[in-house]
Amino acid sequence: MKTFDFSIPTKLVYGKDKHKLIGEYLKDSAQHVLIHYGSSRIENNGLLEAVTQSLDAYHISYCFLGGVQANPSVDLCQTGIKICQSEKVDTILAIGGGSVIDSAKAISIGRYSDEMLWKVLNTPELIPQKAMNIAAIVTLPATGSEANDVAVISNDTLQQKIAFSNPLLVPKLAILNPELTYTLSRYQTAIAMVDIFSHCFERYFDLTRESLLWDALCEATMKTVVDLGNTFINHPKSNDFRDDMMWSATVAHSNMLGPGGDFACHQLAHALTVQYGIPHGGALALIMPAWCQYVYQRHHDRFKCFFKAVFKVNGVEEGIETMKAFFEALGAPTTFDRYHIAEIDINELVDKVYSKQVEYVGNGLEAIYPEDAVKIYELIL
Repeated sequence: MKTFDFSIPTKLVYGKDKHKLIGEYLKDSAQHVLIHYGSSRIENNGLLEAVTQSLDAYHISYCFLGGVQANPSVDLCQTGIKICQSEKVDTILAIGGGSVIDSAKAISIGRYSDEMLWKVLNTPELIPQKAMNIAAIVTLPATGSEANDVAVISNDTLQQKIAFSNPLLVPKLAILNPELTYTLSRYQTAIAMVDIFSHCFERYFDLTRESLLWDALCEATMKTVVDLGNTFINHPKSNDFRDDMMWSATVAHSNMLGPGGDFACHQLAHALTVQYGIPHGGALALIMPAWCQYVYQRHHDRFKCFFKAVFKVNGVEEGIETMKAFFEALGAPTTFDRYHIAEIDINELVDKVYSKQVEYVGNGLEAIYPEDAVKIYELIL
């Protein structure tokens, strides 16, 4: 087993109506809060009002910054930094999914730098040694950002995306109320499930971890996601699966399944998101089966074990087709043409993946070089 540090400093509060107690949870640590969110949905459904009423009850002042989009923009983060500096904000309350929480993380660390945020995120020596406190009320379970130290931020001008991690970015508090996910659309639910699955998948195929227990935990979580997904497929109007779905998202990407991860699929998917606007979970549904198809013959036993444990099939080729069928049934396409984009520029995608003199991606299972990425992208056409 590889050496590792293990810590989940986030206080996780799970259950119905727990978001209405946010003031009580923050009363000892927050005086002035930036409420950070995406769309007006939280205004229309009463969530924002419930939150502000709770903050008012404990005399915690607040200001607002909405407008976070999928693939959060560095420009909006820069706006948030200015607000936090001018308003003397001490805590950011992110209400939403991974994009909102990631945006809050970038603001929290950029608050203590005089440099432009994009430069800070791309220059390790410029990262400040402190960050603002972050709390989260999760409304879209997918990334696990509410309990990890990772954030992904996009620069729309440069058409670049950066994933960065820092222990300072782990939220102090996360409220998980599955009822807040009941209004998610079918497609949002589908790609969220794919994203949750991918975090287990990427860890499972990092053979440098060398742990039977971590393997078993990943298999169990992936199997759970498949079972939840089948419930969703067969009963799309039911919300019975959403409790376990929300908890699975946190478990999958918060060190509970162990450290490491191959993450070649994530790197290849990020380029699809930047170049063509395909949502992150949607891009992963394209890439994961293609990656399996490309690499499995050199690791046949590992893939056979994976498909037998998770999808209950014995053959690898059959397993890949079963995985694709599962994603499709969820509502996440597995071929590029389903996004109605006329053509794909594979060379441009490869340039994005291997910018900044990156030699290869992955390497938990095997290194994926530019020539390998070309072959994988060709498999999604």
